[in-house]
Amino acid sequence: MTTIPYPTAAELCKRICLENKPKWFTFNGMRCLGCATFSGEVEKRCFNNAPGCTGCSQVNQRFQETQSPTPH
Repeated sequence: MTTIPYPTAAELCKRICLENKPKWFTFNGMRCLGCATFSGEVEKRCFNNAPGCTGCSQVNQRFQETQSPTPH
C-alpha cells in the first residue's frame, strides 16, 4: 500500500465522515461515528494508526479509487 499524504488522508476522512453521518446506523457509519467521537481530534483518528499514515479501510479504498486510471 502506498503511503497516503497526511493532508489527503485528512480530507478523505472528512468527506467520508460527512457521507456517513446521515447513515450512522450502518457499519461504516458506526465506524466513523466511533472514530470521530472517541478520538476527539483529527490527528488521532484511525487513519493515523498505521505506520506511514496508510489510512483506515475506508480512507484506503477511497484513495485507491482516486488513484486508479479512469477507463476511456
